[in-house]
Amino acid sequence: MFTCFLDNDIILKLSAFDVFEEAIASLDIDWQQLRVMDTAYYVFQGNRQIVAKYSEEIRQRAIAVTQRCEASAIDASDEFLLLRDFIDIGEASLIAATGKEETFFFTTGDKRCLEALANNPSLSSVHARLCGRTICLEQLIYRLIMSQGFEVIQKKIVSAYDCDRAIKNIFGVSTFADESTVITNLQSYINDLQLRSRGLLYTFD
Repeated sequence: MFTCFLDNDIILKLSAFDVFEEAIASLDIDWQQLRVMDTAYYVFQGNRQIVAKYSEEIRQRAIAVTQRCEASAIDASDEFLLLRDFIDIGEASLIAATGKEETFFFTTGDKRCLEALANNPSLSSVHARLCGRTICLEQLIYRLIMSQGFEVIQKKIVSAYDCDRAIKNIFGVSTFADESTVITNLQSYINDLQLRSRGLLYTFD
């Protein structure tokens, strides 16, 4: 049984779209397999940027997620200390924790993190460990459309899609895109991110 690490960004955005439970179900994993940052609860509750960007309802959904997941504490390992020079400290903590797991997924909504892992030679060993074991937001949205239906997911996405610029562009800015266009946009974005991250993304069957 593998462990699935969730960064704050993916929790917030799936909570904003109100599809967290469906997204986890699409990966065929149980709540017991989920790991979150041990500071996530407090970040969602009081971080000024997050409070300004996300409504109380969305933040409460995200907090409820953290209360059901096992927390991953910061371990000041050499790898963590190296990672935090390039990426967010919370993501550095989660990624360092993957080194203790035999099988895992790292699920993130932060594309800058993936590009940092791909473009810094000093992180090459970490990049190698995460290759093919990383899942991005767009992959989850694609899987949800395939399993739940386009109209169901579109309705949830467009109600809160200002929280993610890429998702907003994929689903249409001035007018909503149709299903075929959204699917094409998602596939194109995922393929591009796979190239930019040098193979970090997991390939679903």
